[in-house]
Amino acid sequence: IDLNSSFSPRKSQDDREKGLQQRNTELCTRIKTLEEKITSLSSENEALVSNLFKERNTRIQQEQLQQQQQLQQKQLQKEQQQLQKEQESRDTSPAPNLSNMENRLERASL
Repeated sequence: IDLNSSFSPRKSQDDREKGLQQRNTELCTRIKTLEEKITSLSSENEALVSNLFKERNTRIQQEQLQQQQQLQQKQLQKEQQQLQKEQESRDTSPAPNLSNMENRLERASL
């Protein structure tokens, strides 16, 4: 039996180097794919963050506008109540000039 014919250290080393080169190529390809994915996700993330800030600013502006409208509405209600009170006080108080005129008319008719 010739042991040297079935076992070649040189062939085994060449196979191992080819296997390592193939594995290295696979890993480099995988790294490149992952880097592209990271770049894509980073761009997508930036767009989402930008949209979130725009939506947040829009929401804040809407809330501020709503608060201003509520404040204006409260002020208008206060003014309306004040005007109603003034009108009621005018309606319930006797008009002195009118009663004087009524007295004069009564005297004149006598």
